[in-house]
Amino acid sequence: MVARHKFELNLEALRGFAALVVVFHHVLINKFSLDPAYTPTASWLNPLPGHSSVLLFFILSGYVIGLANPQALTWHTIGPYLRKRLVRLYPIYFISLLLTLFAIEQPYPLPTIVANFLFLQNSAAPYIFENNPLWSLNYEVLYYLAFIPISALGWRAGWVGIAGVLFGLIFGTLLPLPLLSSYCFGFVFWASGLWLAQSAHLRRRYASRYLLSGLLFLFLGYESLNPFMVGVQYLENALAFHIAGPHGPSIPFFNLMHWPFCFCLFSYFANYTFKRSTFFLALTILSGYVFFTYIILKHGLFYWQTYRLLLPILFFTVGTGLLLIAHNRPQPVFNNLLPTWLLKLGAISYGIYTIHFPLSILLSHIIAFSGSAFTFSIRLAFDLLLVIASSYLLEIKFQPWIKVRLGGGLPAASQLPR
Repeated sequence: MVARHKFELNLEALRGFAALVVVFHHVLINKFSLDPAYTPTASWLNPLPGHSSVLLFFILSGYVIGLANPQALTWHTIGPYLRKRLVRLYPIYFISLLLTLFAIEQPYPLPTIVANFLFLQNSAAPYIFENNPLWSLNYEVLYYLAFIPISALGWRAGWVGIAGVLFGLIFGTLLPLPLLSSYCFGFVFWASGLWLAQSAHLRRRYASRYLLSGLLFLFLGYESLNPFMVGVQYLENALAFHIAGPHGPSIPFFNLMHWPFCFCLFSYFANYTFKRSTFFLALTILSGYVFFTYIILKHGLFYWQTYRLLLPILFFTVGTGLLLIAHNRPQPVFNNLLPTWLLKLGAISYGIYTIHFPLSILLSHIIAFSGSAFTFSIRLAFDLLLVIASSYLLEIKFQPWIKVRLGGGLPAASQLPR
């Protein structure tokens, strides 16, 4: 039997951080989604890594399921497992979609709306744009279902993840079936979290606050400074051979180039250490700086592609400094928690993720007080307060109430993430 590990509170902070990154990502990348008459246009204003945050959520989800279900599922336990997952996901998801119906700017066919309410977006119908972050919930549900045979048959999560890569390549090239390819590539992230939860003999080591903070800053810049991802995209374009199609599914093949760093970051937050992890971090940092230098040498200092890397390289520099400070300090002997406000955001992160975008769209429907950087800033501050307050009501008030009535009891927030 695999030993069950205690869930680390640093992961709760990581979840809150990732949810906040997703909010800012959507505000910046979806033009006029908050202020109907103004959107930031500065060349250096690079959207934050919202997509990588979702990939990080997949790792976290697999890890949580592994912790919550250390015993192999049987015919008697599959039902309670599914009920708990449904009670955890669906009530807030349902309310989020109801709110989305008030935010929609164009009519959607009834089958599309019904499919979204049944977690069938992507597969049976497109997702509703006014709450486009919910595309990942379809993936999440499929991975929950995939866990049933994995657990019941005793399959090793590591081999299942490798199979995800192989089948993703097959579905993306030989057949091709781009959606199945996307599911498989996303499952690689999910299965790696499950593997970490089921590995009872890994080395445990606490990371300092400086190290964890440095990793978060590196994460903010790595999506734009990852030369391996850019290299794969360049090869696909040069060869005119795109795995799963030129426009790519939700999780294209090149997203796998983010997996090593995302998994390494997650491992540190879960208080695991691997051999040569310090060397890997040094290589990650070096590759980011080399890529930035290459862009400068190719395009010069005064080019839009250089400008768009200024913010990521700033994050990278701050992260590097924090990691150097951590390297010169003794290893902590206890769980060195990040700021409390991140823990609090982590406790309501599912609500933040599911409800933030339709709230922004609804604010964009208000024409008054718009059209300038000042109005955008005020709207953004109000949007954040509204999202956090709504998520608090959903997660802390509504979810426990509905859980009691539907019989989907789950561990407390301090034990397992949502």
